[in-house]
Amino acid sequence: MEQFPCAFEFNERFLIHIQHHIYSCQFGNFLCNSQKERQELKIQERTYSLWAHLWKNRADYMNPLFRADHSQTRGTLRLPTTPCNFMYKFWNGMYNRFEKGLQPRQSVTDYLMAVKEETQQLEEELEALEEVRYAHSRSSTFCAYFLTTTVP
Repeated sequence: MEQFPCAFEFNERFLIHIQHHIYSCQFGNFLCNSQKERQELKIQERTYSLWAHLWKNRADYMNPLFRADHSQTRGTLRLPTTPCNFMYKFWNGMYNRFEKGLQPRQSVTDYLMAVKEETQQLEEELEALEEVRYAHSRSSTFCAYFLTTTVP
């Protein structure tokens, strides 16, 4: 996601949420060792699906930088495979997520999502105000017309 920020549709929180629930046992998706075991134990009938939960809350997991038509998302991403090009980087969001002193309070992605939500709210308020102004101007015009035509 750092190398190709516009290529992944979901944010870091999405990946961390999946990883958390692999071990949480709150959803049946990751229980048992095989699909056969899950069918024999009727896991699908007795548990909830993580994917349904993620889909219901998908707005929380969207990457605001994602662009489906971006050049990074066309075809297959070609990552360097030679040993000298491997760059290992510690995943702070994953391994230090409970240590608030080691990372900033708000990630850039969270900030962008908050700005996007605020922008959407302001645009909705603007539309509502424009509708009120339009309705008011129409009623003012009607009143002016009515007053000029009824006064002798």
